[in-house]
Amino acid sequence: MVSDKFSILLRKLLSKTREKGISWHETADESAFRIALGDGLIRIEYSGVYESGEYYAAYLQNRKGRTLDQIGPLYQEEDLMRQLLSELFEAARSSALGVDDILERMVKDAELGITQDPPPEEKEDLPF
Repeated sequence: MVSDKFSILLRKLLSKTREKGISWHETADESAFRIALGDGLIRIEYSGVYESGEYYAAYLQNRKGRTLDQIGPLYQEEDLMRQLLSELFEAARSSALGVDDILERMVKDAELGITQDPPPEEKEDLPF
């Protein structure tokens, strides 16, 4: 069972992330983001689509990466928890990838009529 303190922490993280009071970081997994606080880490990730919708998972880890508590798809039968994790994932993703900063610069450039050549498209490496 998920501890109440872990749920409270996740709600506070959502609030502080939306206020831009904390910053999340990317991981090697494109569908996961993490933040370090005190003696631990929080990792939030997209878990996939199941019969009743999309699911996310949150992990409380110590500094060595050991999972101390988690909220996964099995704990998301309540819509409120599923909604919290979905919103936290999107906020963490936006924070880690700098979405708001990029959009602000793009809006300014659009207002000034400033355009740039796009970078070359990446070509997939062929195995042969």
